[in-house]
Amino acid sequence: MVKSTFSHTIWEWAEERGIEHKFIQPESPYQNGYVEPSSKSYREEVLDVFSFTRIKEANALLQVWAWVFNSERLHKSLKYQPPKTFAQQRLRSSAPSSLLPD
Repeated sequence: MVKSTFSHTIWEWAEERGIEHKFIQPESPYQNGYVEPSSKSYREEVLDVFSFTRIKEANALLQVWAWVFNSERLHKSLKYQPPKTFAQQRLRSSAPSSLLPD
């Protein structure tokens, strides 16, 4: 597994200065099973594949990747549905009918 040099550098920098961490350790899926899988996917599918020369390029690709990840990609943990579809179904099944669109 390739470790993110940036995240480890920040972690070490904060520790050297006695700054208390309020976040999980870098690349620690056992501490947060919700964020780390998407972070790993983003790193493997975008950061490890593309080389950016501008922040705007990285941001634009992040926006596209996030849209696909949330709107089109099937997630096993959501019964093979995209998160957007899963959330919409949960909302419909739990919201009072007066709040749902016609």
